[in-house]
Amino acid sequence: GAAISALTTATAQADVAVAARLSAPRIAFLNANDVWAVDTDGSNLERLTIDGGHKFNLRWMPDGRTVIYISGRCVQGIDFITKEAGTLTCFNSAEALDGFEVSPDSRYFAMSLNRILYIGDYNADRLKQATSPADLAAAANCLIYSGNSVKSLQWSRNGEQIAIIAFIPLGGGGGDSVRLFNVTCGAE
Repeated sequence: GAAISALTTATAQADVAVAARLSAPRIAFLNANDVWAVDTDGSNLERLTIDGGHKFNLRWMPDGRTVIYISGRCVQGIDFITKEAGTLTCFNSAEALDGFEVSPDSRYFAMSLNRILYIGDYNADRLKQATSPADLAAAANCLIYSGNSVKSLQWSRNGEQIAIIAFIPLGGGGGDSVRLFNVTCGAE
Protein backbone atom coordinates (compact mmCIF):
# COMPACT_ATOMS: atom_id res chain seq x y z
CA GLY A 1 0.00 0.00 0.00
CA ALA A 2 2.44 2.69 1.18
CA ALA A 3 5.12 1.85 -1.43
CA ILE A 4 2.60 1.92 -4.27
CA SER A 5 1.19 5.22 -2.97
CA ALA A 6 4.68 6.75 -2.78
CA LEU A 7 5.50 5.52 -6.30
CA THR A 8 2.22 6.92 -7.64
CA THR A 9 2.94 10.30 -5.97
CA ALA A 10 6.51 10.37 -7.33
CA THR A 11 5.27 9.51 -10.84
CA ALA A 12 2.63 12.25 -10.68
CA GLN A 13 5.25 14.78 -9.52
CA ALA A 14 7.58 13.75 -12.35
CA ASP A 15 4.72 14.13 -14.86
CA VAL A 16 4.03 17.65 -13.55
CA ALA A 17 7.74 18.55 -13.80
CA VAL A 18 7.92 17.29 -17.40
CA ALA A 19 4.73 19.16 -18.30
CA ALA A 20 6.23 22.36 -16.83
CA ARG A 21 9.43 21.91 -18.86
CA LEU A 22 7.41 21.31 -22.04
CA SER A 23 5.21 24.37 -21.48
CA ALA A 24 8.18 26.74 -21.13
CA PRO A 25 9.15 28.22 -24.51
CA ARG A 26 12.65 27.03 -25.44
CA ILE A 27 15.21 27.81 -28.07
CA ALA A 28 17.54 25.20 -29.53
CA PHE A 29 20.75 26.34 -31.19
CA LEU A 30 24.12 25.12 -32.38
CA ASN A 31 27.35 26.23 -30.71
CA ALA A 32 30.72 24.68 -31.54
CA ASN A 33 28.91 21.89 -33.44
CA ASP A 34 26.86 20.83 -30.44
CA VAL A 35 23.15 21.25 -29.73
CA TRP A 36 22.15 23.49 -26.84
CA ALA A 37 18.73 24.46 -25.49
CA VAL A 38 17.67 27.35 -23.28
CA ASP A 39 14.42 28.85 -22.03
CA THR A 40 13.52 32.09 -23.81
CA ASP A 41 14.24 34.04 -20.62
CA GLY A 42 17.84 32.74 -20.66
CA SER A 43 17.40 30.22 -17.85
CA ASN A 44 18.03 26.46 -17.94
CA LEU A 45 20.87 26.53 -20.48
CA GLU A 46 21.71 22.92 -21.36
CA ARG A 47 24.23 21.33 -23.68
CA LEU A 48 22.39 18.39 -25.27
CA THR A 49 25.17 16.85 -27.37
CA ILE A 50 28.91 16.58 -26.69
CA ASP A 51 30.27 14.90 -29.82
CA GLY A 52 31.28 18.09 -31.66
CA GLY A 53 30.35 16.56 -35.04
CA HIS A 54 29.13 18.86 -37.81
CA LYS A 55 25.36 19.43 -37.51
CA PHE A 56 22.85 21.58 -39.37
CA ASN A 57 19.12 21.96 -40.07
CA LEU A 58 18.25 22.05 -36.36
CA ARG A 59 14.48 21.68 -35.77
CA TRP A 60 12.06 20.98 -32.93
CA MET A 61 9.80 18.00 -33.53
CA PRO A 62 6.08 18.65 -33.03
CA ASP A 63 6.23 16.79 -29.67
CA GLY A 64 8.03 19.87 -28.28
CA ARG A 65 10.72 17.81 -26.58
CA THR A 66 12.84 16.35 -29.36
CA VAL A 67 15.39 18.36 -31.30
CA ILE A 68 16.37 16.88 -34.65
CA TYR A 69 19.29 17.77 -36.87
CA ILE A 70 21.26 16.47 -39.81
CA SER A 71 24.73 15.10 -39.22
CA GLY A 72 26.47 13.71 -42.28
CA ARG A 73 23.78 11.83 -44.17
CA CYS A 74 21.73 10.98 -41.08
CA VAL A 75 18.80 12.59 -39.30
CA GLN A 76 19.56 12.49 -35.58
CA GLY A 77 17.44 13.49 -32.62
CA ILE A 78 17.77 14.13 -28.90
CA ASP A 79 15.07 14.40 -26.23
CA PHE A 80 15.94 17.51 -24.23
CA ILE A 81 14.32 16.12 -21.06
CA THR A 82 15.75 12.58 -20.95
CA LYS A 83 18.86 13.38 -23.07
CA GLU A 84 18.11 10.17 -24.99
CA ALA A 85 19.69 10.43 -28.44
CA GLY A 86 18.95 8.38 -31.52
CA THR A 87 19.04 8.14 -35.27
CA LEU A 88 15.81 8.62 -37.18
CA THR A 89 17.25 7.56 -40.53
CA CYS A 90 20.54 7.36 -42.48
CA PHE A 91 21.31 7.39 -46.18
CA ASN A 92 25.03 6.57 -46.24
CA SER A 93 25.17 6.03 -50.00
CA ALA A 94 23.43 9.33 -50.82
CA GLU A 95 25.26 12.31 -52.29
CA ALA A 96 23.50 14.86 -50.08
CA LEU A 97 20.91 15.13 -47.32
CA ASP A 98 19.99 18.82 -47.21
CA GLY A 99 16.76 19.02 -45.23
CA PHE A 100 14.29 17.11 -43.09
CA GLU A 101 11.06 18.39 -41.58
CA VAL A 102 8.02 16.87 -39.89
CA SER A 103 4.77 18.79 -40.35
CA PRO A 104 3.44 20.64 -37.28
CA ASP A 105 0.67 18.03 -36.84
CA SER A 106 3.16 15.12 -37.21
CA ARG A 107 1.19 13.90 -40.20
CA TYR A 108 3.84 14.26 -42.93
CA PHE A 109 7.58 14.23 -43.41
CA ALA A 110 9.51 16.15 -46.05
CA MET A 111 13.10 15.45 -46.98
CA SER A 112 15.58 16.78 -49.51
CA LEU A 113 17.80 13.83 -50.46
CA ASN A 114 20.18 14.16 -53.41
CA ARG A 115 18.44 17.53 -54.01
CA ILE A 116 15.08 15.79 -54.65
CA LEU A 117 12.06 16.59 -52.47
CA TYR A 118 10.23 13.61 -50.93
CA ILE A 119 6.97 14.04 -48.98
CA GLY A 120 4.97 11.27 -47.37
CA ASP A 121 2.98 10.17 -44.34
CA TYR A 122 5.23 10.40 -41.27
CA ASN A 123 5.99 7.02 -39.74
CA ALA A 124 9.22 6.97 -37.70
CA ASP A 125 9.59 3.18 -37.92
CA ARG A 126 9.20 3.19 -41.70
CA LEU A 127 11.69 6.06 -42.09
CA LYS A 128 14.23 4.26 -39.90
CA GLN A 129 14.09 1.33 -42.31
CA ALA A 130 14.60 3.58 -45.35
CA THR A 131 18.31 3.58 -46.22
CA SER A 132 18.31 4.31 -49.96
CA PRO A 133 16.64 6.77 -52.31
CA ALA A 134 14.44 3.90 -53.57
CA ASP A 135 13.28 3.17 -49.99
CA LEU A 136 12.53 6.85 -49.47
CA ALA A 137 10.62 7.02 -52.76
CA ALA A 138 8.46 4.12 -51.58
CA ALA A 139 7.68 6.01 -48.34
CA ALA A 140 6.96 9.29 -50.17
CA ASN A 141 3.31 8.62 -50.97
CA CYS A 142 2.46 12.34 -51.30
CA LEU A 143 4.99 13.92 -53.64
CA ILE A 144 8.38 13.48 -55.24
CA TYR A 145 9.70 16.65 -56.86
CA SER A 146 12.90 16.57 -58.86
CA GLY A 147 12.31 19.57 -61.13
CA ASN A 148 15.11 21.64 -59.58
CA SER A 149 17.83 21.12 -56.98
CA VAL A 150 15.99 21.37 -53.63
CA LYS A 151 18.25 23.01 -51.05
CA SER A 152 15.98 23.62 -48.05
CA LEU A 153 12.36 23.30 -46.96
CA GLN A 154 9.90 24.64 -44.39
CA TRP A 155 6.33 23.63 -43.48
CA SER A 156 3.56 26.18 -43.08
CA ARG A 157 2.17 26.48 -39.55
CA ASN A 158 -0.96 24.51 -40.49
CA GLY A 159 1.03 21.76 -42.25
CA GLU A 160 -0.93 22.12 -45.49
CA GLN A 161 1.87 23.71 -47.52
CA ILE A 162 5.62 23.43 -47.79
CA ALA A 163 8.01 26.04 -49.14
CA ILE A 164 11.27 25.00 -50.74
CA ILE A 165 14.33 26.86 -51.89
CA ALA A 166 15.61 25.34 -55.10
CA PHE A 167 18.46 26.17 -57.42
CA ILE A 168 17.20 27.00 -60.91
CA PRO A 169 19.84 26.82 -63.66
CA LEU A 170 19.64 29.74 -66.10
CA GLY A 171 21.97 29.92 -69.05
CA GLY A 172 25.54 29.90 -67.79
CA GLY A 173 24.51 30.45 -64.16
CA GLY A 174 21.37 30.28 -62.16
CA GLY A 175 19.83 31.31 -58.92
CA ASP A 176 17.68 30.34 -56.01
CA SER A 177 13.92 30.29 -56.28
CA VAL A 178 11.18 29.74 -53.71
CA ARG A 179 8.39 27.33 -54.61
CA LEU A 180 5.28 26.57 -52.60
CA PHE A 181 3.47 23.21 -52.71
CA ASN A 182 0.06 22.32 -51.32
CA VAL A 183 0.29 18.99 -49.50
CA THR A 184 -2.69 16.68 -49.43
CA CYS A 185 -2.49 12.93 -49.31
CA GLY A 186 -4.09 10.16 -47.34
CA ALA A 187 -2.54 8.60 -44.29
CA GLU A 188 -1.81 4.91 -44.57
